[in-house]
Amino acid sequence: MNEEQRNEFARMHMDFRDVVQSMRLKMYENRAGILEELSREEPDTGMLDQLAEEYGALHQDLKEATIDHFLEMKENIRPEQREYYQRMIRGMREFDEMPGPDEMCGPGHKRMHRWGRKHKEN
Repeated sequence: MNEEQRNEFARMHMDFRDVVQSMRLKMYENRAGILEELSREEPDTGMLDQLAEEYGALHQDLKEATIDHFLEMKENIRPEQREYYQRMIRGMREFDEMPGPDEMCGPGHKRMHRWGRKHKEN
């Protein structure tokens, strides 16, 4: 990687980090609002629905920003760097395919939320 490319990737990473940090802060604040509303004597389910919808939109924005970041990186790599990029993507895919908590609890166990309620069965 030459100096010009290194500088461009550093700029892309800083821009992405700033966007993501802002989104994560908004998600944190939203989650705090959900928890605060849940702690009330009589939680407002309309407010909780609104907060959940806002959280979903923030999560979508975060995923779209991540996709844009990786596509921008891909546009700026040289042909000989494509294999490294592909290995990086495969590594992330393998991480995503690791068993989650539901798959690790063993056969015969029902899926449970961390607070003990059963998941809705599909």
